Amino acid sequence: MARVLQQLQCFLAYADEIELDNDTVQDLLEIDVEEDDDAIAEDLAIERVVDMTSLYSTLEGDKQPWSKQDIRYMLIHLKQKGMNSFIQEYVKIREIPIPKLLLAFGIDLAPALHQKRMDTHLYFLKVALSRELQRRERLGQYSTIEDAINLINNSQKIIILTGAGISVSCGIPDFRSQNGIYASLSQNEDYEFDIEFFRAAPKGKNYTQNIDTLEHAAGVRRVLNCHGSFATARCLQCRRQVPGSDIEGSIMSQQVPLCTVCPQQPPLPIKPRRKGKRAEDDDDDDEPDLPEFPPSIMKPDITFFGEKLDDAFDKAFAEDREQADLLLIIGTSLKVAPVADLPVYLPHSIPQILINKTPVKHINPDLILLGNADDIVGHLCHRLSWELPSSPSKPDSISPVASQAPEFQQPDRVGDSHIWLFNGAEGGQWLRKIQRQMGLSRETNESEGEEQDGGDKATKRAKLE
Repeated sequence: MARVLQQLQCFLAYADEIELDNDTVQDLLEIDVEEDDDAIAEDLAIERVVDMTSLYSTLEGDKQPWSKQDIRYMLIHLKQKGMNSFIQEYVKIREIPIPKLLLAFGIDLAPALHQKRMDTHLYFLKVALSRELQRRERLGQYSTIEDAINLINNSQKIIILTGAGISVSCGIPDFRSQNGIYASLSQNEDYEFDIEFFRAAPKGKNYTQNIDTLEHAAGVRRVLNCHGSFATARCLQCRRQVPGSDIEGSIMSQQVPLCTVCPQQPPLPIKPRRKGKRAEDDDDDDEPDLPEFPPSIMKPDITFFGEKLDDAFDKAFAEDREQADLLLIIGTSLKVAPVADLPVYLPHSIPQILINKTPVKHINPDLILLGNADDIVGHLCHRLSWELPSSPSKPDSISPVASQAPEFQQPDRVGDSHIWLFNGAEGGQWLRKIQRQMGLSRETNESEGEEQDGGDKATKRAKLE
């Protein structure tokens, strides 16, 4: 019984990552053991740290039907062609039972799990495959800035995965605030260092997690808004779609935007919650409840938590993963699935470059460039001899700002590693651990910085420490 529960807990730990339908959940709870289903469900519901090592067993002799060469071929297929191709080949074409396939990955299902539904077994396999995909090995032939330059120059199909980090220099902490996109573009031209990178690189396609439409405003053409954007909105009742600008006035005036076609009552004001007060702590009976609204609310075309991504993402990624030859990850900590999983589901032979203020610990990129995205991308453009164009056209109400020639500082390399530090880098304990492993002391780093570039770099290193 203990082994069954341990394996179930391990598999269920991936429920947020691998789609798990209600029928599969019910099947998992129907275990042919002495305890009843309610007792099993209650035990599984207890929050605890899951030890994923309990999912695996040491398989030797007759217990392991697969040779080392068989397993090697399976891993090559998985890491080069992806999870869907692996399932198509080994489950659908070769018709290998999933419990037997799991043995190749060191998972010996408990007897009570052998008789589960096919869809449940398929969920088990996807968990195993996902864990293998997350173990990407770094491509050791890439470690210098020159390697990054050559990769960008020579690649034909670049996927550029971006997040909120590319919008920071425009002062966009949230949706179209007073310091939002158009207001910031009129005052801060640093955004060009990020955005013009995409405009200057026609071989690239930008998968953005941002919903602020910054890329579109800057003139980027090949953009996939993974989480949607405020560029459009639609009625929840009649599904009529309108430009986002049509509802902007209502939102800015704290009004709920309603469809102008569906019959309804006039919009009612939104009740703002007091700062720092959670809904569950609100026990003030004197305060009125939030007003009820008709079903014809105009919802911006963004993906909320709990909603499935648009089919356009799956379709685009299925096509691009077969052609891509370089992945650039810029300004994102890759926390929100499924977009966060994109790096591990690309063929593992595709080089990956991370450009971010902080390290992303759950991936293993080939080059890590830490610092402000603006500084790093500007440096790369300078090294690539790409001239950053002037600002794109802005609304009439915004007056253009004269451009200034950027100044670029040389980055610092961490020992002889693949990690490079630019202005704004925040390595924290992760960086200190690597420095200790490489035998680099703080004093050594600071003295090297003073000899090379003076106090600026020493100050930067002191901040990192």
